[in-house]
Amino acid sequence: MSSQWCLVYVITCDNGSTCGSERFVEVGRLFRNHPLVRYSRPYHELVSFSAYDLIAQEPRWQLFHEPRIIIRHYGYEPSEMEGRKKHDRGLRIMESYIKEHQGDDYILTKLGETYSCVGRHNEALDAFRKAVAIDPKSADAHKGLGLAYCEKGMFGEAVIELKQAIAINPKLADVYNNHGLVYCSEDLPGKAISEFMKAIEMEPDFAEARYNLGMAYGAMGLVHEEIPQYKKALDINPNLVEAHCNLGAAYDHNGMWDDAIAEYKKALVIDPRIVVARVNLAVAYRQKGLLDDAISEFRKAMAIDPKNGEVHFHLAAIYYAQKQYGLAVQHCDRAAGLGSQVPPWFMQKLHARR
Repeated sequence: MSSQWCLVYVITCDNGSTCGSERFVEVGRLFRNHPLVRYSRPYHELVSFSAYDLIAQEPRWQLFHEPRIIIRHYGYEPSEMEGRKKHDRGLRIMESYIKEHQGDDYILTKLGETYSCVGRHNEALDAFRKAVAIDPKSADAHKGLGLAYCEKGMFGEAVIELKQAIAINPKLADVYNNHGLVYCSEDLPGKAISEFMKAIEMEPDFAEARYNLGMAYGAMGLVHEEIPQYKKALDINPNLVEAHCNLGAAYDHNGMWDDAIAEYKKALVIDPRIVVARVNLAVAYRQKGLLDDAISEFRKAMAIDPKNGEVHFHLAAIYYAQKQYGLAVQHCDRAAGLGSQVPPWFMQKLHARR
């Protein structure tokens, strides 16, 4: 580090990424100026290629590898991506670049990740397939292809690609996590648990893997194993809203209404528009006999999602209990009209009271 020029590789933590990219990535971006060290590519810029060229010309140069996390990068938070329209900008740049550089598997992989993020799954498949064809040893390309297959419901193909990614680089914790999610999609929670545990063994602070492990335990009815994993996930990332919701649901299952209410409220502080948290909070209030509070939360949920038949059915049941039969019929009919399953006996009983 005392030399005049030095290239430094850093490990960046991309918190909040929703594109299937790695949680920890090594990127060659931090360096002291050297006239032959420069960025390449117009997007996801790296100096690595010019650094290797420099080393080939002048072997006295070396790369400095720092294993600690040096930079915590929050640029991939969903709010950042949406607010700054980074997906749109990235797609414009990469689509233009790839027309002239069709053999760039790295950009094809990043392009596939971005297509996946914006729901363009067929184009994501195409990009990942091209990347794998160019470089069959790219773990990232195989991982991306596996996730793209999963989005299309092609779980067998997804497992093959994720296993290939692991075979190439067995240290990618997020691949084990994604492999577990595929098993969850196939209703194989036992196999999913094994994969999530591998991810956690590699990265004990992997909050999403702990959350997913909790979900898998819950799918097997192992509530006492489920709850501690959600708590550990929230110790790592208190803003993991899904963990608050699922922890609340696990408390519900055990009749721990006060604890459930506390978790749903925490989730709603983070994101007030989460309908499932509003509905579950209202149901918990109803279980405690706090019907006015329940009605208030159901109405807030209805304001966010007016076509949620479940909300209307719950309101119908509460109004029936309160002998407000006119309102009960109104919401029951609305629930049925929105396609919710209303028990015929309840409908008949309600209309008899009309």
